[in-house]
Amino acid sequence: MCIFATAFGVPPYRMKGFIRRIARIGSFIACIVASCASLHSCVGDIFPDGPGTASVKGVTVGFSLAGNTGGPATRTAINENADGFEWTLGDKVSVWARVPGGNFAFSNQIFKLYKRGLLTTGENGEMAYFTSTLSQEMARGTYSYFLCYPTPETVSGTSVSFKLPSVQDGRASGGVDITLSGETEGSELKAGNGEEDIIPLNAGMKHLLHFFRFYIPQGGNILGEPVEKIVLTMPRNIAGTVNADVTSPSSATLADGVKTVTLELSTPIDATVDMRKYAVAGVFPSGGEYGPDDFMEIELFSATRHSRLEPIALDGRSFDAGHVTGVMLRPESAEDYFEISFRLDGNRIGQDVDKISLTLPSGSVWPGTNSSTYVWDEAGVMRLGDMVTIRTYSRDAYRALSGKAVIAGFESEDALVYQNLTIPDLSGINKTLQILNAPYLFFEDFSGIAGEFHSYDKHATSNPGDKDGYQFLNGWSGARVGGYPGTSIRIGAHRESLATYPARCDSPFLSGLKKNAAGFSSEGKSISLNVTFNYSMNRESGGIGTADVGMELYFGYSTKSGAISSQDSNGSYGGKIYMKEFTGSFTSIENEMTQVLTGMGNDRRISWKTYCEYNIGPNNNTCFLYLDNIRVSIAGNR
Repeated sequence: MCIFATAFGVPPYRMKGFIRRIARIGSFIACIVASCASLHSCVGDIFPDGPGTASVKGVTVGFSLAGNTGGPATRTAINENADGFEWTLGDKVSVWARVPGGNFAFSNQIFKLYKRGLLTTGENGEMAYFTSTLSQEMARGTYSYFLCYPTPETVSGTSVSFKLPSVQDGRASGGVDITLSGETEGSELKAGNGEEDIIPLNAGMKHLLHFFRFYIPQGGNILGEPVEKIVLTMPRNIAGTVNADVTSPSSATLADGVKTVTLELSTPIDATVDMRKYAVAGVFPSGGEYGPDDFMEIELFSATRHSRLEPIALDGRSFDAGHVTGVMLRPESAEDYFEISFRLDGNRIGQDVDKISLTLPSGSVWPGTNSSTYVWDEAGVMRLGDMVTIRTYSRDAYRALSGKAVIAGFESEDALVYQNLTIPDLSGINKTLQILNAPYLFFEDFSGIAGEFHSYDKHATSNPGDKDGYQFLNGWSGARVGGYPGTSIRIGAHRESLATYPARCDSPFLSGLKKNAAGFSSEGKSISLNVTFNYSMNRESGGIGTADVGMELYFGYSTKSGAISSQDSNGSYGGKIYMKEFTGSFTSIENEMTQVLTGMGNDRRISWKTYCEYNIGPNNNTCFLYLDNIRVSIAGNR
């Protein structure tokens, strides 16, 4: 099957000049035949696992594809010379094999391209070799085979669907080309490990798509730099979900369609003399001729410039499956564009980021929108290095962002956390990159403490009783607590001759979690958190004699709001953690600890409760626990 190419790309009132230019360039006709790449040497056996046997491992079988007259075998991705399509090692096809009478020996069996190259026996043609493992040998006889590429997204009997992406790379690769073979007959596929065991299938793969081949004529690139992106918009839907029946290539239909295809070019294109620098878009066929009110719209993007071409009239044109249409790109004007990009460089939530929102102050809007919030969620799960770019052709709208504060919201399955950043001065620059780092679910380094404070934490000979809680920073509270500007906090449990008096500290509620503990539980989840913090201990003593005591730490969570008193029993705590050292201070906190809290929600606070080790005697002690750098992330769900 040949795919013929025509050329167009100018508005009607310039058609005479276009025809003269085309006459000078010459007629371009591309015949893209189902074929395999020319590799004259191959490594390895056709059957890597050796001869097939009817064992537990199954039976390895294979087939080859060749041209109907001994020419090149079927191809799937456009090749470097744009005169055909080629297989890429690792390509997969789905195969159905029907026995006489209508039953299927197998359906949607995945075969993988194992190698490609010249035939060593018989006709001197190029071959593509595919192998797969069947559960058992095929019965001898003649079968009707049906092939499709790529492997379908969904399968129901012989009904299949494929995703025709709206974002492509300009090379028709990655499964953009969709082909069906229709019915082809052949004998059973044999188990073996030699070329004589390969069954050739005379399957001419039929392309379901039309292809636009974009090129820039010599002297026609006014942008002054290679084109990196092409945005194509048609009057009818051209991408979406392609549904078909493998037994009937003409049955293809398009669902969930969109009218725009974006080519993010893997190889940027520039002006060319012979049209060998090109980009290809695979689109669903138009389904008949276009009318006088139908136009193709094209936008071009280079590294720093943009051009919108004159709309191209489509009246009387139809773009059928299995054909290529050459489209000449001759931008007549170009303008600089301005862009602000955001790249995800870090994620400390403990879960993948699903969505990012970027919010400007009230009264400010993102260029090209009427909103102060830009939502980035098209990528699904976002990985480190993923980037979104907001472009504008308005210098004023771009520079109006200078110095603006941005609140970046990072949403995962169970959490929503925020990062504050400021856009720099954009005067004199056309691009800026802002780095996004999804923060911990909760973090505190106490750098916000403006002045030293003490609430019953200082050592005294007599300091008994239940002490009131003291609130500081934003939602923190402590009883027998003190803090030092910009550094850390401490809690000071006290012990006297016949009694010991605890100290405690409680964080803000964990608002970064989306639900309370009961809400997560109703979904069958128990949220576990990794809580890491730096700590150190010290002790002051008084009275008669020496009481060589250590400190007991109980770590857990509380559910009570406000300032909690030192002897309040609210909270759920794990086992005792014993420590005994005398080097800690507000500025000397050298130890690190990680604890896991389970069953957490946004109705719970992290809690530390300490006691001085009990010891009867005519003396007293105050045991200090210094805390800093609290870091919390999600440990996992169950």
